Amino acid sequence: MPNKYSNFHGERFKNALNTSPDHLWDIFKTATCAGVAYRLAPLGGKPFHAHTNQPTIFVICDDVPESKGPGAIHQDSLQKFVKRCTGAVIVSSEPRVVAYAAAAARAAESGGQDVIIVETRAEHEADWKHALDAINPDLLFRYFLGPVKPAAGVQ
Repeated sequence: MPNKYSNFHGERFKNALNTSPDHLWDIFKTATCAGVAYRLAPLGGKPFHAHTNQPTIFVICDDVPESKGPGAIHQDSLQKFVKRCTGAVIVSSEPRVVAYAAAAARAAESGGQDVIIVETRAEHEADWKHALDAINPDLLFRYFLGPVKPAAGVQ
């Protein structure tokens, strides 16, 4: 049931579930049922922010079309948000439902927690871990590593 913080409800929620990959479903359900915001952090150094009265899951897509590492994100925005976070998920593999479900569960527990998900490639995984640790050494980390399917075409 939607609450005052819900991002998704009614047709918008159904559309999100019908058009999104499986790994995002738990996040969308958490956004609807637990009042957690789901946001994408812009690349290219553009600022972003989260409302302080609502638990938020920010996803950084540092894997498409290429991975550039933490330097590609607006640093002040990253610092402000990560200081609030209690959890971080770094995914340097194919997206797995369990990774996003873990972030959604963390965001919904204890009245709401801020969580950051970084989708990156193996070459920047350690850079992201070090950057997030430097901002907030108390983060609970989860890693999802493994082979990434090659892009279409000849490799």
